[in-house]
Amino acid sequence: MIPRRATVTLALCTPLVATATTSADPVPVIAVSIGTRTPSGDRIEAAERTVDAGARPDATALRALGDAPVTGDTLASVRSEIALAIRGYYASGAGRDLQRRLSAAVHAMDSHPLDLSDLEANRHSYGRALLYLARIALETHQVATADALLRRSVETDPLVTLDPREYPPDLLRRRALAASAVARLPHGSLTVRVSRPSCELSIDGRNVTSAAMTNVSVLAGTHRVSAVCNAVAGRIHTVDIVAGGAAEVSIDPDLDAAIDLSHGLGLRLAVGADDATVRRLASGVARALGASRAVIVTDTSMRTVDATGTSVETVALAETSSTPASADVSVTAPAPAAGLDTPTASRSLVGPGVLMTVGGIGLAAAAVFYGLRMDALSSAAAACPMQSGMDVCPVGTAPSVVTAAHDNTVRATTMTEAAIVGLGVGVAAGTLGVLWLALGHAHHRPVTGFVHPEGGGMTGGIEGAF
Repeated sequence: MIPRRATVTLALCTPLVATATTSADPVPVIAVSIGTRTPSGDRIEAAERTVDAGARPDATALRALGDAPVTGDTLASVRSEIALAIRGYYASGAGRDLQRRLSAAVHAMDSHPLDLSDLEANRHSYGRALLYLARIALETHQVATADALLRRSVETDPLVTLDPREYPPDLLRRRALAASAVARLPHGSLTVRVSRPSCELSIDGRNVTSAAMTNVSVLAGTHRVSAVCNAVAGRIHTVDIVAGGAAEVSIDPDLDAAIDLSHGLGLRLAVGADDATVRRLASGVARALGASRAVIVTDTSMRTVDATGTSVETVALAETSSTPASADVSVTAPAPAAGLDTPTASRSLVGPGVLMTVGGIGLAAAAVFYGLRMDALSSAAAACPMQSGMDVCPVGTAPSVVTAAHDNTVRATTMTEAAIVGLGVGVAAGTLGVLWLALGHAHHRPVTGFVHPEGGGMTGGIEGAF
């Protein structure tokens, strides 16, 4: 989401330093993209430098913002294998073959726990495989194995209703006993609130018709909760329930849809998102991470907001182009806060010095290429003197001499083009270096320039401007 490109940028965000490092609380730095307007990598790094490294949330802390919903259908082929194996069992009655195929399918699903827990179709197919493995175990008098499998099926999908026409009475009775045993396991209560009433809830991959649930009894352990809005699943939030305890999860579908963790911590919003929305969502990120404030970075400003969305400090930045890939513009440095260091003179000379060095190299290269050009022209003229702008070889000149003269003319053309490019780069870079140095000392403002040297020529003659 966020391009990290090297640009010539000077920034001293001292007001943010003063507000962002006064305590050990976590301070997330949030890159906000609105449409195609994206803060540059340099701008994000400048904001991150205003926050103590230990205060920036790491990847583990960012898990508090939830996991991206599962995309794709990794276990589709495994579900098909389970269905085919069960049909084959009814066709042939080969319980041993069914046991082998279902055991392999269950193992494959166990290796993808998130796909298994977050997609209801996977969990239903997994539970059915466990039931048929329990059925085979009962048929071969492995009662203890059957009871363990039935208990796993209840824990996987406790709300499923079994068809008595599909399963024998003994299996149904033992599964009811397993359900009673699971019901006696330690439980806690879970409350989930969703800010948008039109959404539905998904608990451990099962859709719940209500947009809110209060003090619902669930098994102690880890559960995964998400909001489903307009048939689109949001981020999945993990909550741990302790025995006899209570937990609450609040979900903002707008925040879930905006969060982008592909390149660090960011919010991606549609064109037209207003400042109030940016501050509200950023404060939601801060609260989720247990922070009292957050630093927002856009393509035009950096600011600190508290957990209520109120701006604490704002630093205006130079306006940039709406095209993020080529819109890195130098940032005007604000006045430093009292008691904080300012950039030294030696650091301010680095950029101009580099440009003037490049300019000198370009001019030196242009001089070398120009000398080589003159040598080639002299060699060509010695064999075939120039007449009316063309090389004319005397009658009777040896073919090898004519070829050598032609090659020297071509080489002269190439050296001319190289000299023009070197001269253009040298003059442009040197001029920019001098301007940067002069304006930097006068106004402390950076200078950005673009060099487009061009050269031209033709075989058999010389065209160009110096």
